[in-house]
Amino acid sequence: MNPPSAIRSHSRDLGGLRPVAGVGAMTHASTHVPCESDPVKLSSSALIVVAVVVQALTGPALALEVDLELVLAVDVSASIDAQEARQQRDGYIFALSQPEVIAAIQSGPRGRIAVSYLEWAGALYQRVVAGWAVVDDAASAKRFAETLARAPIGSAPGTSISAAIDFARREFSRNGHEGARAVIDISGDGPNSDGRAVEAARDDAVLSGLTINGLPLLSFRPNPGGGAPATGVYRHYARKVIGGPGAFVMPAVTFEDLAAALVEKLAREIRGDVPLS
Repeated sequence: MNPPSAIRSHSRDLGGLRPVAGVGAMTHASTHVPCESDPVKLSSSALIVVAVVVQALTGPALALEVDLELVLAVDVSASIDAQEARQQRDGYIFALSQPEVIAAIQSGPRGRIAVSYLEWAGALYQRVVAGWAVVDDAASAKRFAETLARAPIGSAPGTSISAAIDFARREFSRNGHEGARAVIDISGDGPNSDGRAVEAARDDAVLSGLTINGLPLLSFRPNPGGGAPATGVYRHYARKVIGGPGAFVMPAVTFEDLAAALVEKLAREIRGDVPLS
């Protein structure tokens, strides 16, 4: 991802392609290093050129530039029962295949995004369900959705929005893509109750150039383990969770409403719409 301009490290533009660190494209190139007995000695400038060429041959593969790097971070804490967890997963599967979302993806200058899907609960539970994939049309969106459909749904105690944000923030450095924007889309049914303060995690993410959008789930069903559902979730997300350029919060009033809310929310954040006043 692109960090803020003040700390951005520019790489050479290769027609929409960027090198990915750590991925070998070729492994059989060799070089001749001159020594004192060589008839021809290279200047320091020439050696630099040779080093650059060797790096280009033996080093990183190339990755596409994208309009958006997007992490979908989904709450699977113990306050969400099996039916609700299934509705969440199915909501994302449905939304990612909808024409409105595909049109939003293709509306950008490059016509593609990079997306990853993770589940989170307490401070010690974050799990990548579907790793980074480039989506640029209905077929690639379907492949990503099929990966979600095949994967089991996790569950764990605790609700650490802050740990989910921290985990998602690190994921951007591992995807190998360069996005014009980078967004964490985080959904959940309760306030931060585990790990460090969520405001601190949000502020660190925003400082690194990320935007955090929120989808609070306003469930009125009793928790699986007993007790009333959390209250004030929308306000918690609006005041303490979202942040960064263009950040917004869009609630789902019930889990049954989630699929429709996700279509609107994903299309809006993929396009980069200005938040509603």
